[in-house]
Amino acid sequence: MPDVDPIPTYENFFGSDITSEIDTAFNTVLLIGKGEKGQPYSDVSCSPLKLLQRQDEVDDYYDKDSDIAIAFKYFKKHGGGLRAYCLNASNATKGTGWLLDGSSAQLIKLTAANWGSWSADIGIKVENNTTYVIITITDPADSGIKVVSDQLTSLTQVLQFLNVSGEDYFAAQQQTELSTLPATFDNTLAATYDYAAGTNPDPTVTDYENIIAFLPQWIQVNNIRWICPVADLSGADQHNIYQQFRDLAIAQRLAGYPIQIICGGIVGDIVIDAGDTTDPVYRTGIYNSQDVLFCAPGIDNLGAFISFAPAIVGWLNKSPICHNLTADEIFAWRLETIYSTADLETLIDAGVISIIKSKNSYNVSKGVNTLQDNDSIWNVVSGTTILPSQRAIADYVQKTFKEDLERFVGSDGVTSRQLLSRCNYLWDNLATTNPNIFGENLTNELPYRVDKIEQVGSEAWNIILTFIPAFQTNFIGLNVQICTNY
Repeated sequence: MPDVDPIPTYENFFGSDITSEIDTAFNTVLLIGKGEKGQPYSDVSCSPLKLLQRQDEVDDYYDKDSDIAIAFKYFKKHGGGLRAYCLNASNATKGTGWLLDGSSAQLIKLTAANWGSWSADIGIKVENNTTYVIITITDPADSGIKVVSDQLTSLTQVLQFLNVSGEDYFAAQQQTELSTLPATFDNTLAATYDYAAGTNPDPTVTDYENIIAFLPQWIQVNNIRWICPVADLSGADQHNIYQQFRDLAIAQRLAGYPIQIICGGIVGDIVIDAGDTTDPVYRTGIYNSQDVLFCAPGIDNLGAFISFAPAIVGWLNKSPICHNLTADEIFAWRLETIYSTADLETLIDAGVISIIKSKNSYNVSKGVNTLQDNDSIWNVVSGTTILPSQRAIADYVQKTFKEDLERFVGSDGVTSRQLLSRCNYLWDNLATTNPNIFGENLTNELPYRVDKIEQVGSEAWNIILTFIPAFQTNFIGLNVQICTNY
């Protein structure tokens, strides 16, 4: 993996000016990956998503070395100024234990306050006296003793201590069936306890499949637009999961809730012409979707799935809807590989989001395309929206029209003329109240028309709109002549 010269600091980056308004609801992000701590997904119900804004919140909840925290770091580095939903893809469990009496009967049940095996080293020591006990909670993994109780003279005080002073470690519950427990101690609390540590297995293909099955509900309830699966699986398994995310995106678009998947390969998935899952060109050819943005190479000795892809999500999250990723700066100290000009053109033609090395920076390469017909580069005859920025504009217009027109129709019925008038009103409103969503050159004269308004049965209308978004310039070609004589 070649080293490259350090890139200048990005300390002033977050002061960048954004001239266009950002629709926060439309730019909502979901990061899915492993958390060392934090509530995991449930394979039987829809787990709540965690909405987080600051890196320290993510580090504290999921652990700073977790995949989610690392991905969130690259998301924030690249401008992810809005909050992001996070989902722990591990099927983790909580540790459980028991405080015992001198006869080894279970007196108090302890349930770990957090999930996973991180709490395996947490212990409790009980020091007995005739009429009181002193409890010490220790955490060898975090510099030793944490909490020492006063002299506790009853089980009520023990429970209170564990649930107040020890709440970061355990929740305690007296077993109801043991109703005859003494109010005070007479060497009845044993110095040892039984404990089974929680587990935090690496997410599997099955875990991601379970999550994908619940995602339509989360997407609709939380207005999720961008999804970054931080799936640390083998190349073939990760490729399989990305195809299932693609199928999810196709289904969501048909359902009227379009999303886009931003993803990348593991370390080593950078070999052009390999013809397998290590080849980004091969992988994008299989996905062949306007809603899957595949990124290569990785940065900072990490696979693109956990570094470059979240960086792209950060750019999309912070930027106006019309934002073109071309030439956006990638803050990194090294690239997994530096592609030649010919290789970059191959990646661009295949729809891979790639990185070009400039003199003093790394930047997203030109002409990012996300949909390829395997028999026709650029899909010039398909009429399908290609660039991510144009796809986002089209989806935003559809979202705006759909939400308004569904309320407009109501239960009283409307005519096609009324719908046409409403569509024209909506377009004028979009163009005048926030024209920079579409691009700086947007005016009311921008080509727009309603191609069709037809009633489908007795309860539905089908409306087809056509408009041309402001042209997006990906690069400038120059032919400069140097004159030596005047």
